[in-house]
Amino acid sequence: ADDGILPPAADLQDAVGAPSRRRREPEPVADDDGPTPPRSRRMQAIAGLSLVAGLGIVALVFLGRANSERYLLTCSTDRVTPEQGRSFPPWGSHPLAGPEWKPIVLPANAECTEHETDNPAELERLYLGLLVDRASTTLTGTTLLDRPAGSGVQAPLDAVSAQLTQALLLARSPDRREQRKEVERLMGDVTYWRAMGRLRDASAALGDAAKQFEAA
Repeated sequence: ADDGILPPAADLQDAVGAPSRRRREPEPVADDDGPTPPRSRRMQAIAGLSLVAGLGIVALVFLGRANSERYLLTCSTDRVTPEQGRSFPPWGSHPLAGPEWKPIVLPANAECTEHETDNPAELERLYLGLLVDRASTTLTGTTLLDRPAGSGVQAPLDAVSAQLTQALLLARSPDRREQRKEVERLMGDVTYWRAMGRLRDASAALGDAAKQFEAA
């Protein structure tokens, strides 16, 4: 009799309106040999590109650091210029800044030899030697007291004075005292030749005055 009154357990849940639990379907097992989902391939490509970009940036940093440790003396048709390797982009070079690194103007027949070093002190020594050599050569020339006719052209004595002032900036180190003495001696020669130029001008002015007195 009890079996006729009570419904089956499964039908009782339906009778009282209780929601029935759904069985969760087991997730399919990933097949290692199957095709990779598109999203996974995209993530792998992005990760690979990021790794390549990171390695490229690191390589550029190291190359730039190595190139910036190069110091050069470069020659052109009319001047010699001190330069330093670029850090970015990590190739080529750029002129050094500062009054002590101004290019040295060369005459057409001047000898010029390019140099490269990784020691800035050696570059200073080489450039100081070039400045002293150019000033000494100009001071022994026969056109030292000439005045250039063109506007903007520097007189030989003015050019030598500027080179020696530049050389003093490179000779400030205590281990370059001998070179500094040589630069100061050459500056004394510049003062001497300036005085000679004034005497020449004064003599010419007196001659012109005598001619005017005679004419009067």
